[in-house]
Amino acid sequence: MTRMRNYRGAGNEAIAEMPLPCARIPVVTAAQEPFADVYRQHARLLRMIAVRDFRVPFGDAESIVHDIFTRYFTNPGIVRGELKPYFRGAVRNECLEYWRKRERERSVFSDVETDDVGDETSLADTIAMRLAVAETLSRLRPRCQDALKRFHLEGKSMHDVASELDVAPLYVRQLLHHCRKAARLIFESITRVPS
Repeated sequence: MTRMRNYRGAGNEAIAEMPLPCARIPVVTAAQEPFADVYRQHARLLRMIAVRDFRVPFGDAESIVHDIFTRYFTNPGIVRGELKPYFRGAVRNECLEYWRKRERERSVFSDVETDDVGDETSLADTIAMRLAVAETLSRLRPRCQDALKRFHLEGKSMHDVASELDVAPLYVRQLLHHCRKAARLIFESITRVPS
C-alpha cells in the first residue's frame, strides 16, 4: 500500500507541476481484442456511409455508429452471417430513423406562429405542448398511432377506421379506448413536474 503524500505545505504551482501517480490500465484486454478489431475494420466505413450517403452531420454519424457497435457488442449473436452486410443494413436503418425523428421534430415547429398563441399562453408553452404530444405519439405502438390518427386527425368515423384496418367496429372502439389511456399515461409521465 502506498502512503499518501502531504501536499498542504506545497504551493499550487508545485502541485500543478508534479506528475500524477497513475496506474497502468490496458486500453484493450485480450477478451476485448476481437471486438476492437471489428470496430477498427468497420467504424470508418459506417461513418462514411452515414455522412456521404445519408447526409447525416459528422457528430451525429459518430453517435449512430457507436450505438450500432454497442448493440453488437452487447449481443454479438444477433449476426448470423457476415458482419459487413449487417453493419451496412444497421447504419442504413439508423440513418433513416435519424431523419424520421428530425422530420417529426421539425413538423412540431413548422406551423407554430405567434397568431396561434393565445394571450394566456406563451410561445414557449405552445412549443413545449406540441413537443410533448409528438413524443407521446412516437412512444405509442404503431397500431395505436394509426387508429388515433385516422379517427382524431383525419376525422374518420369508427366504421371507416374499422373497414380500413379490416377489423370490427367494436374492436376499433376498444382499441381507441386503450390507446387514449396509454397516451394519457405517457403524456402525464412526460409533462409531470418533479417535486
